[in-house]
Parts: sequence; C-alpha cells; structure tokens
Amino acid sequence: MTKFEALLAVHLLAAVTWVGGNVYFHLLWVRAEKSTDVSNLGFLGQNAEWIGNRFFIPSSLLLLVTGILMVEDIEGYSYGDFWISFAIAVLVLSFVVGAGFLGPQGGKLGQMLQTEGLTDATRAQMKKVVTVARIELLFLLLVVVDMAIKPGLG
Repeated sequence: MTKFEALLAVHLLAAVTWVGGNVYFHLLWVRAEKSTDVSNLGFLGQNAEWIGNRFFIPSSLLLLVTGILMVEDIEGYSYGDFWISFAIAVLVLSFVVGAGFLGPQGGKLGQMLQTEGLTDATRAQMKKVVTVARIELLFLLLVVVDMAIKPGLG
C-alpha cells in the first residue's frame, strides 16, 4: 500500500462516517419530529452536541488533514483546483457551523424540549437548528459529488 492509498483510505472512511452519520442523524430527527413523544426530540437535541464533539468534529478534522496530505503528496493536485478549494471551503465552514452553532444550539434545544416541552419557543429554536443543519447537509452531499466527479480535472 502506498502512502497515497493509505491516506485515501483514511480520508474516505472519515468522509463516510462524517457524512453518513450526518444523514443518519437527520433521518432520526425526521422520525422524532413525527413522533407524539416529545422526549425523542429532546434526546436527539441533547445528543447533537455530544455526537458533534466526539464524532463529527474528529472525523471532519481527520478528513481535512488527510485531504491536505493527499494534495501535498500527489503531483498535479492543487489547492487552486475548484474541486479541492470548494471541498476545503465547505469542510471548514461546516466545521465552524457545527462546532459553533449546531452542537451548542442543538444542546440548548434538547434542554428546552425536556424542561419546557413543545412550546412556541422550542418550535422556533427547532426550526432554526434544523434549517441550518439541513443546509449544511446539502453542502456536505455536494462535496461528496464534487469529490466523485472532480470538475475541471483532466
């Protein structure tokens, strides 16, 4: 196995766990929203911060580091290539949004749901968090497509 192949394997595993975990979390959220048991939403909201800090942040950092190492290792790859610069920009933005907004606001939402129940205030908080999370997920999925087709390469 070459250095590049090892980096690529780790990079792909980090991407699959980060993006796949994000998709799974969204599917759980959709099911919890349709449930009549508000505690399901509270549980997910509180765990958003825990999962983000222990799972999404480390996998996104590993993804970034291995991506940078691959660009540095391969002749012909450049940070000026759209497919690379777009992916890095989205990854960094997603990291900032996740660590700075989604984790803390998801935790706040979970606490609100467990203490207040489903009120107008918790619905407003939920709409804010879910809207940002879904936009972030859309961009993460666009990066997956970007990495697969590598627009502008070759």
